[in-house]
Amino acid sequence: FLSLPINSFSLISELTTSIYVYLFQDGVSTLSFSPSGELLLTMGNNEMNSTIGVYKWRERRLLFTATLPGLGFYDCSFLSSDNSFGIYGKDLVHFWTKSESHEPYRHCRGSTN
Repeated sequence: FLSLPINSFSLISELTTSIYVYLFQDGVSTLSFSPSGELLLTMGNNEMNSTIGVYKWRERRLLFTATLPGLGFYDCSFLSSDNSFGIYGKDLVHFWTKSESHEPYRHCRGSTN
């Protein structure tokens, strides 16, 4: 696995914050900030699977990771809160959610054809 830097630049404070992502062999394909701006959802692929990670990016801390077999995942995004996100791909969609902010994310549903 590679150590990939992701840099965020604030136009207000004019400061750059860096976080290093350690999950992705072939790079990061998608990034999404949570509605609060506190979390960063990342997705990357290698030749066998796709991996997602949720970071508390200002603290440079990995909160959650999951690996999904196969390729064909196109995008990931937080939904209406920091407590739920989804990914989609060719003929599939997967969701993760949690009831409270201190709980781990749970794979709650998904569909395939």
